[in-house]
Amino acid sequence: MEDNTYGILGSDQTPYLSALYYTAGGEKWQLFQAEQAAMPKLLKQDDSFYESFRRYSGKSLEQCILDYTAFYNQHDYAGVCALSTGLEYSDEVQEDWLKHMDRLENGKEISHNADETEYVFQYTCFLDEQANKVPVYLTFRYIEGEGWRAAGLPEDNV
Repeated sequence: MEDNTYGILGSDQTPYLSALYYTAGGEKWQLFQAEQAAMPKLLKQDDSFYESFRRYSGKSLEQCILDYTAFYNQHDYAGVCALSTGLEYSDEVQEDWLKHMDRLENGKEISHNADETEYVFQYTCFLDEQANKVPVYLTFRYIEGEGWRAAGLPEDNV
C-alpha cells in the first residue's frame, strides 16, 4: 500500500474468483464482483501440479500425510488420488467432492508393521459444520519406486 504496509490475500471459497479478497489495516476489499468472475469453474489443477506433489510427498511419510490431509480437507479429489493407491479420478466424483463438508483432524499413529513400511493412523472426521464427528482410519504404505502413498480413502474400521 502507499504507506509501505502489506496486507493478506484470502478467499472464502476456493474455486471462485469472486471469493478473493485483500485485507490490510483493518479493511477488507473484494477483488472481483461475481459478474466479473465469469471464468469456468476449475475442477482440478493440471496433471503436472499433482505429479509434482506425488514426487515430493512420496519422499517421507510425514509429508505424504500432510499433503494428503490438505487435499482431503480442501475436497480436492484429484490430489487425494495422486497421493493414494486404488483410486481413479473422474470429473463426476470431483464435482461431488466439492460439495463435501467433512474434514480430517488429529491424526495419530495406532500401529505399524515390523519393517515400518505400513502405518495405520486414526483421525477424527468432522462430518459437517455442526462438528458431528466419527473416528476413521487411514493406512499409509511405502511402495518401492513410488514412495509413500495412502491406501485409498479413510475407512470406518481398521
